[in-house]
Formats: sequence, structure tokens, C-alpha cells
Amino acid sequence: MFKILIIQFYHGLSDESTEIQIGDRISFQSFLDLQMGDDIPDGNTIWDFKELIEKGGRDGSNKLFVKFHEIIDQQNLIEKESSVKVPQKDSDASRTEESETTQCFL
Repeated sequence: MFKILIIQFYHGLSDESTEIQIGDRISFQSFLDLQMGDDIPDGNTIWDFKELIEKGGRDGSNKLFVKFHEIIDQQNLIEKESSVKVPQKDSDASRTEESETTQCFL
């Protein structure tokens, strides 16, 4: 179920939209180790899971995501940011400026 929370977080999906997208996207099914024809958790099941891990002020989802990010950071699985300086020529050919772009890879 935690993998479903990862999908929701990185794709900005509601519980119901998550259910629909899991059924529609083979990439989501693969990530969740589901085969064609497997049961897909419905929106209510996803909501119940989130309620359960938050029950009693546990702050479970935050703790899970903190641990998740620690693991992927330790194993260098995701490049957080890269900065590239690109020379750009102004209309005046004798002058160049540098601009910086930052990308986040998730």
C-alpha cells in the first residue's frame, strides 16, 4: 500500500483517481507488482490505509516518506538537482551572459 502513496504523492492524485490510474496504466501496475486481472485497491481502501497509519496522531505517512527519502538518498537512486550553466549571447555580440537552470529528477 505504501507504493500507492508514492504514486499519489508524485502524481498528485486523489484516492479515486489513483484507483482509476492504477487500472489504466501498465507502468503503475508494474510498479505495484500487479498482473492483468489482479484486484486493484479501490479509493475507500486507499483512504482507510491512510487513516490507519495516521490513527492516534502517529504521523505515519510523514514517517514513512522520511524513511523512504533516507533510503533513496543513501543508495543514490535519484539525482536531486543538477545545475547547468549555459552561455547565452546578448544582441550585442561582444557580451555573453550565463543563465542557470535547475532540474529535479524524480
